[in-house]
Order: sequence, then structure tokens, then C-alpha cells
Amino acid sequence: MYTIDFSKCSAVEVIQRSWVCHPSLFADGLKNAANIHGHYATTCHNAEASRIAEDCAKQCRVALTTLEDYPSGEGAAALKRGPLGPFVQAFHVACDLQCVPRHLRGDIIGRE
Repeated sequence: MYTIDFSKCSAVEVIQRSWVCHPSLFADGLKNAANIHGHYATTCHNAEASRIAEDCAKQCRVALTTLEDYPSGEGAAALKRGPLGPFVQAFHVACDLQCVPRHLRGDIIGRE
């Protein structure tokens, strides 16, 4: 079992735990988030909101590709070194999978 103390952990550790414990669920979660953002981008009538949603979809895809490029498990740290968007998208999907309460997510990401 991969234990983690959410009162002291970093966002990288949350992402790492999801990737180690349930990689297929994590990958599916990122794909699903990308699909949701992409669908919104194509159906939204506000050009700026559509652009932002498409960017979020791209960030989810980048996060998944980055994690898959590091099979040794260093993908979470690689995400942190890159642009902020994919890191944040991966963090939120990881939090959803681990049932991290919304009020705690801000504390965790603030430790970075």
C-alpha cells in the first residue's frame, strides 16, 4: 500500500501516488477531462471560453503524455518542471481519484 499524509504531502506526491497505485484509472481520468473540455470548446458560443476550454483539453493530453514518457514514475516531477497547466490538470484528476476534499487541495498545491 502506498500511504500518504495529505496534511503534509506535496502536489507532486499526490500525482505520483495516483500514477503508481492506479495508472489506468488516472490515464482514463485525464482522457475524460480532456474530452469534457474539448466538448465544451466545440459547443460553447463564447470564443474566449471556447479557447480556454480547448487549452485545458490540450493540457490534459500533455499531462498524460508526460506521465507515460516516464515509466519509472518520475512523470509527476517532470510535470512540475514544465508548464503549470498540465501539472494542475493532473493534480485535480489525482485528487478526484484519491477523494481529496476540495478545501484540502488548495493547501496541498500551495506547498509547491
